[in-house]
Amino acid sequence: MFVRESLVFLVWFQTGSGKTYTMGTGFDLSVSVEEEGIIPRAVKQLFQGIERRRDEAQSAGTHPPEFKVSAQFLEVSAKGAP
Repeated sequence: MFVRESLVFLVWFQTGSGKTYTMGTGFDLSVSVEEEGIIPRAVKQLFQGIERRRDEAQSAGTHPPEFKVSAQFLEVSAKGAP
């Protein structure tokens, strides 16, 4: 069985409104779990779901499902633009 799912995040606000913090795309690696942004949480949940489905298949004695994950990320900054 092949299931295709897509997810898009589009965030557009003024500079300095907290987008980088909220999305979790900053370079601060010392944030707590409660402070993680949307992207790290979504990626973690995605891979936990994959692992759970593999474990369920193994427990049921069935062939584990195959997954292909691809991602794209683009952050555009207009800092300094007129």
